[in-house]
Amino acid sequence: MARSIWKGNFKIDKFTPEGNVVSIAIPTKLYKARESKSGTGLNLICPQCNGKVSQLYACPNHPETKLLQRAELKKGFESGGAYVEVTELDLDSVKCGSLKSIEVIGFTDQPIDCRLTDDIFYLSADKTGEQPFLLFVKAMEATQTKCIAKLTMRDREHIVAISPMENLLLVQSLVYAEEVRAYDELNVQANVTNDMVELGKKIIETMKINFNAEQYTDHYKEAFNAMIASKLSGEVVQVAEDIRPTPAKDMVSTLMALAGVK
Repeated sequence: MARSIWKGNFKIDKFTPEGNVVSIAIPTKLYKARESKSGTGLNLICPQCNGKVSQLYACPNHPETKLLQRAELKKGFESGGAYVEVTELDLDSVKCGSLKSIEVIGFTDQPIDCRLTDDIFYLSADKTGEQPFLLFVKAMEATQTKCIAKLTMRDREHIVAISPMENLLLVQSLVYAEEVRAYDELNVQANVTNDMVELGKKIIETMKINFNAEQYTDHYKEAFNAMIASKLSGEVVQVAEDIRPTPAKDMVSTLMALAGVK
């Protein structure tokens, strides 16, 4: 059974013409939408015995004391060159409306820049909030809009974009605009003729596919596992050859071949 990572309200505040605030708070639960994979599962090992090493911590102020385990450590915030301890009670006392609620800012039909996407979650209703929750799912579908809101999670307040998906809401946590790197210096400058663009279009037309994520697997991981199996069986590992770029003088003729143009 899916386990929620956050519980709180989907909260909307709206001012009436008389200046009063009308609020609705729908109890909801947030779930991870992605399953984290650790790639090949490589570990750091001891160079002498090949045993897996443990991560230990040392305090430079007490070099004579034993190494510390992570469970022994406390959390602290640096201020003026010193650290002040921050407890779970301190964190619970932080006053921020989006800490216990998804605070709706408004609704938009504008697309979200994909560079802003940080993580993705599912939002579902708690039992007592199923009807009003589904009402907003269907209303957002009908108006083709998404919700922009604030949510505090993982020690920071996120702006989130919330979209309808079947009978759920899909929550995209977004980074702030200041966190997106500029790309001006990366823009490519070259002379591309209309004939070359036509070649590109023909290549694209002949390679159109129906994308289905379930058709794809991690080929690197499969090749990595095959390499490990070879090592375990005593075989000599062969280094893969590098792929050389197509020479500039052959680029147009190669494009024509790809496009099926003679």
